[in-house]
Amino acid sequence: MNASDGAQPPVVFGVVLRDLESYRRLVHELASSPLVVSTDFAYSAPIYKGSPAIVAGLAQANGSLDKFDVYYRHALVDPAERVRFAKAFAALYLRKFPASERQDLFLASADVLKFSFELVSPLALDNSIAALTAIERTPHDQAVLDALRVGASVERAHLRGDLRIFLDHILNPRRRELPQVQAAMMEIETDVPVIVELVTTGAIPGYLYYVVHPMVQALEGRLVLLPG
Repeated sequence: MNASDGAQPPVVFGVVLRDLESYRRLVHELASSPLVVSTDFAYSAPIYKGSPAIVAGLAQANGSLDKFDVYYRHALVDPAERVRFAKAFAALYLRKFPASERQDLFLASADVLKFSFELVSPLALDNSIAALTAIERTPHDQAVLDALRVGASVERAHLRGDLRIFLDHILNPRRRELPQVQAAMMEIETDVPVIVELVTTGAIPGYLYYVVHPMVQALEGRLVLLPG
């Protein structure tokens, strides 16, 4: 039996971090976690093999995390290259969609470097009861939760998270004035956080929070619910 409940509106969490290095470490933590069954990395223009340094780094890379680190070093954390790539992306995007608004460009820039992951079923955890309780205590699809309670599988999309970082403005300042983000900034004692967005379906977002929140806290970050 597989529980399918139709289209679910996305739920967006904000991962409020002190710096870009914390983002890199979070990707590594997720990709290496026994609670993650699969990961997917995708890179597109203009960063895909977008500089001699990236090409040289990729030639020496072993595995997906090594390749991610190459793009991180030469397209994200290097300020000059990040600005250059952001300008190149804007030019490509506006050439393709000349009537686009500024917000469209910003949101589309999250597709340049994409990282997604799929969690194990809550039923596979040693403490599955705690995971199901976390789902129950947050907004969820009751049919999906009921299916889990009787041992049924659920659509894999509900176990998936997409970690989005925006090349157009790496700090994602549009989220900074939200009260929940302000509170997180006070807790981690920074005025200029890196705000990454973690997107999942609306079926069992509490499970994603249950698994990911401890990893974020270990990096001295905070995971907060954002408006869609």
